[in-house]
Amino acid sequence: MSIMAIGLEELISDMAELAALPSSVTSDMLSAKADVIEPAQRQQGQAMGVHKTGVTLSSIKRTPSKRNADGISLEVYPQGTNNKGRPNAEVAFLNEYGTKSNRNIKGKRYVKALGKTVTRLGRMPARPFIDSANKAAGQKATDAAAKVLDAFITSKNL
Repeated sequence: MSIMAIGLEELISDMAELAALPSSVTSDMLSAKADVIEPAQRQQGQAMGVHKTGVTLSSIKRTPSKRNADGISLEVYPQGTNNKGRPNAEVAFLNEYGTKSNRNIKGKRYVKALGKTVTRLGRMPARPFIDSANKAAGQKATDAAAKVLDAFITSKNL
């Protein structure tokens, strides 16, 4: 008695191609997620009052995707510097976590942040706009990436 399978080689080939997901598909999935996360972070920052000048929120962008030991990654965060030369990521950090450890030196308020001394901030409450936005938009971002993967799988007739 023998078993005959028609199209088995084709299925094995398709499954092997799916297992070795092309980096272009992975990059497209990450880009689809970033398309959701970028505006979510800006909107949440606006809602939490992180918009005195708008520079930090408008600087929220994705980095180019890059290959690392774990695969491909990209990051979404405030980039560049503001009009005072301070990195926007540092301003976002101070907004995200607040300035709890204030101390008074010669009549000026100082806070130690990111290994630097930042002056004249006073006590600033935490406004975790990045964390809140990432959590709120997480499922929507995952769904966007899943659509890209589904389109790839559909193109392979699987």
